[in-house]
Amino acid sequence: GPAMAAMGLGISHILSVAHSVGASEWSVIRVPAATPATLPLIALGACVLVLARSQLAVSGLLLLVAGGFAWWTTPRPALLVSADGRMLGLLGEEGRALSAARGNGFAAKIWLENDGSRPDQREAFSRAAFREDGPVLRGTLDAAFEVAWTRQKTLGADICESDVVVVAPAAEDRPPGGCVYLGPVELKAGGAHAFRVQRDGTLVVDTVLDPSIKRPWGH
Repeated sequence: GPAMAAMGLGISHILSVAHSVGASEWSVIRVPAATPATLPLIALGACVLVLARSQLAVSGLLLLVAGGFAWWTTPRPALLVSADGRMLGLLGEEGRALSAARGNGFAAKIWLENDGSRPDQREAFSRAAFREDGPVLRGTLDAAFEVAWTRQKTLGADICESDVVVVAPAAEDRPPGGCVYLGPVELKAGGAHAFRVQRDGTLVVDTVLDPSIKRPWGH
């Protein structure tokens, strides 16, 4: 009994410290996701810095600085489109704005966490990045392009301009025009999409289901 009571005092103190730290606003520090090569670069730099007994230790410090800089400057996709095309994530001055307050919750959580933001879908939905234009939801994509989302089944030619990314998960046919178009067929073939605007103004698209990547388990 006395031994358990003494142990309880120590455990109570540990739990008190844990609760105090957990309640602090600094208990969780959110950082953007890094590229796959960043963490190995930092780990290699740390190993060289700790293990080297000569001037090579300086190279380890340089690797650490390079890894930190690469992490800090990791570009984020300007536009994210969920696999079913029913939610968009548009990067703006306030952070990533979502086009839906609910639905696709797992994707929304991952998107916001990768940006280093709190995974609160409703808060991201409240950011003013999209505007309603009749049945079309529009947004500005990195000042060079626009995005237009609609659930209409029939699309007119006026929506498919050359500098517009059109996301229409329920459309029956591709509209005429030179837009970047994501309809049911394109979404099924590519899954979730990520759009990046390069410095020269070109639009780069990455997809989850990239047919050019051959995986042994994909046969």
